[in-house]
Amino acid sequence: MTEPLDRLVQDATPAHPPPFADVVRRRRARRLRRRAAAGVGVAAVAVVALAVVDGPGDRPGPEADDPATSASDPASDPVPSDPVPSDPVPSDPVPSEPVPTTATSPLEPDDGVGDEPPRLVLDGTRGPVLALQGSYCWGSTCADRAFPAPADVPLVAPVAPLRAAFPLAGRWDADVTPGVGDPGCARYPVLVEPAADDQLLLTPSGPGGDRMGSYFVRPEAGGDTSGLWRWPVPARDGRALAWLDLRQNTPSSGGEAGVTLHVDDAAVDGDVSASVRITAADGAVGRTVALPRTDQHCDGDGFVELGTPWGVRQQRIDGIGPAPYSYVVDLVVDGTHHTGTGTFAGGSGGGDSRITFDPPLPAS
Repeated sequence: MTEPLDRLVQDATPAHPPPFADVVRRRRARRLRRRAAAGVGVAAVAVVALAVVDGPGDRPGPEADDPATSASDPASDPVPSDPVPSDPVPSDPVPSEPVPTTATSPLEPDDGVGDEPPRLVLDGTRGPVLALQGSYCWGSTCADRAFPAPADVPLVAPVAPLRAAFPLAGRWDADVTPGVGDPGCARYPVLVEPAADDQLLLTPSGPGGDRMGSYFVRPEAGGDTSGLWRWPVPARDGRALAWLDLRQNTPSSGGEAGVTLHVDDAAVDGDVSASVRITAADGAVGRTVALPRTDQHCDGDGFVELGTPWGVRQQRIDGIGPAPYSYVVDLVVDGTHHTGTGTFAGGSGGGDSRITFDPPLPAS
């Protein structure tokens, strides 16, 4: 009489620990309950400590001064099934009528499916959009993905900055290109800024137009994942955009750091050089880092990036004192010095920090 019931109980009892997605769901449920009790507020990006299964996903990060060392970067590895030729970067288009997005309420992050990683959630014209899953190493699984034809990649809202959501804090790399083929000089980075909780703001650089966006993230909890989306990037607004991109390895992975200054939509197509002075919160220790590596991308595009040399070991900035860290940038364009400032709140993997120049940089 009890055999069918026993079988049902046995079938309902899990034989393995819950997948990563369930861990994220429980974490979010607890956080939402705390948020409801405490009221509305702005919090720092959450850091989650997870026990990752010992496997391909539990490995040290890439070298801080070499962004090409991870096999999961969608910009380098996946081969599109229907590649398109890379044309010269088109000029900024005339802005079209505004398209409504998902309003101002926070985007709900993705949980992932089973042991697959969560995907980036992006603002769409008719609701949230999930980025196309790319290559990843998550838990004990690594998977390489070949991307489909561009028309099959999800389309997001034609706005900048673009809102996004991801459930874990981590080290981000994102860029935009004219298509999924080799973009040549037309690969432009995206400024990734954390907002409240698990919300992000993505600001593209380079000329506007129909772009393919891609991301690669290495969460502080372990693993890495990547993805793609189509992004109708609006025309630039004539105001310079600048940020400092810091990438750091953990001490166990060598403890190196690399620093890159990105400047967009400014008159920076001449002779340029830069350095940055980094000072800890106690003000007692500071150092100046030269940025001799220069890449001006496409001719006349009003974009330049200047960074520490590839392959040269740099000290982690958290070794100079406590966070937060202040940046003072000296950008020299055709012999004229421009001073910019910014702040990095701290973080094991580094991150992006917006730089403000006063007076503003000359327009491109």
